[in-house]
Parts: sequence; structure tokens; C-alpha cells
Amino acid sequence: MKKLLTLALIVAPAFAFAAFPDVKDTHPFAESIQFVKDAGIVSGYPDGSFKPDKTVNRAEFAKMFAESKFQKSQILACNTTIYTLHDVPKEAWFAPYVCVLMEEGLVRGYDDETYRPDQEINFAEAAKILTKKDLPKAMQSEPNPWFKHYVSQLGDMGAIPLQMKAFDQKLTRGMFAEMLFRLDLAKNNKTPKPSLTYRQMAGEEPTVDGEAAAKSAQYVEYSEELYAQAIDSGRPFMINFSAAWCPNCLALDKKIQAEIDSLPPGALIMKANYDTETELKEQYGVTQQTTGVFFDASGDYKETVPAVTLEDVMERL
Repeated sequence: MKKLLTLALIVAPAFAFAAFPDVKDTHPFAESIQFVKDAGIVSGYPDGSFKPDKTVNRAEFAKMFAESKFQKSQILACNTTIYTLHDVPKEAWFAPYVCVLMEEGLVRGYDDETYRPDQEINFAEAAKILTKKDLPKAMQSEPNPWFKHYVSQLGDMGAIPLQMKAFDQKLTRGMFAEMLFRLDLAKNNKTPKPSLTYRQMAGEEPTVDGEAAAKSAQYVEYSEELYAQAIDSGRPFMINFSAAWCPNCLALDKKIQAEIDSLPPGALIMKANYDTETELKEQYGVTQQTTGVFFDASGDYKETVPAVTLEDVMERL
């Protein structure tokens, strides 16, 4: 899995995105926006723009999600007169989309029998709707917090973008396109993109992405999730192979922790267990503990340095 992910990210061809004039190919969600355009999920605004940074309201969310999940014929065939929501008149442009989502049990009205189509939708609310069909009913109870299982499921499906900052963050059109693209990859068993997890978003586990993290260096325990995120994070990083029984490893570990603030902002070091990460060692030719494997900001492998020192780390990061 790690080898495939690394290879895919290194050799993938450059894409040219021309779906909308306001979406440059350097936009972080350009590929996803191209996907939703090609899939017929969106067509853009009358002026031809997509407005990737505009927030999504519940009416727009219903349309984009329904278009990504159901055939057009099923959407148009939904009987909009069955669901009597005060603010969803049957002639409204969004009524068929709300109708089919209600018919499938993916959304329901509020207690006052409204849908609130103009209300902005946040990440946690979206996570519930997006994963409701994939989550066993036994897990759809109300844990604390109520969105925990839904967000966890979304993370398991590889569908939480690394740019997501908070559970109550308002979704933008670009962010939602990214989530729909990731769900399509999962549905078709394609190579997933690095994703956040619930525990990372809750601050229970470290993450290597985000503006705050990029402002300072980090020293964290290695995990496959962090490794995948690091490759796609735009940050130079190093894997430090260490063993608890190795005096030199312990000495280097203490030096790194003591000098972490001296490392370049955004630099990342992951400490991998020399005794257990056999596949990772083979992948990068590691034959002894206290070995550093270095990657550049593009996620490309640079070199493997045996008997790595703090000076080596400072020089290469």
C-alpha cells in the first residue's frame, strides 16, 4: 500500500484543468472540480465560473450530492408532493434533489418541518449525510459528540481533505467537490488520497498538514496515516529509524526534541520503530538503526543516511 501510494504520487502526470476560468490548475481542489464537472454534477454559474471558495448552502449540497449518487431519471421521478416541508415548494429548483435524498433516508426536515435550503452546511453535518448509508444502524445512535461515528466513517473512506480544520467548518464548493471525488475513488476501489481521521481532527492524534503545523517543525511517531499525509503535504520530512535498546538512537532522540525549534519551519520528523517497520526498511534500504530517510517538499524520496546526526538533519531539512 505504501509503495503504491508513493509511486502514484511521484509518477502521476501533470493535469491541465480548464473546466472553469476561476479555477487555476494550482488550486488544491482543481482535479476534484474537474471531476465534478466531467461527471455532470456541476455546470457552474451563468458567467462560467465555479466559485470554489464560496460556501455551500443546504440546497446546493442536496443538488451536488444527489447528482453524484443517483441517476437523473430517479431524481426527476421523485414525487415532491409527498414531503411537505414549508420552505421546499414543489416547483423550487432544488425540490427534486431534496426529495430523492429524503426518499433514500439521507436527510430529513427539522422539527418545525423546514429544510432551511439557504442555511450554510458545515463539515460535521455533511459527514452525517454522506456516510449515513455506509454506517451500520447500531452506530447511528447519539454518541458524544453526535458526529463522531460519521466523521470516523468518512475518514475510513479516505474522504476528509487534509485542509479540513474543524468539525463546524463551513464547506466551500471546492472542498465539497474534493469530498465527492474522494468518495468516488473509494466506491471504485481506486488508490485513495491521504485523508485525515476523526482522532486527528479531534486533536487526539497528530497531523502533518495545516497552516499551524507548517509554521513550526514537528517530531511525531511514525504511522501509515502520517506517512501518507506527509507525502502530500508540501513539507520536507524525514523518517528516523530508532530503537529503544540503542544508546545512539536515544541520544539522537533527545537532541532532536531539544533542538526542534531550531529546525526550519514546516520541517517534519517521524520516528519509526526499527524493530517492527520491516517493509518500510526494505523499501528505503535501511540496514541499521539511527538511519534517516529524507524526502523533499514534493514528497519525493531524496536519500537514506546511515548513522544520521542532528547536523545531517539540520542540513537536509
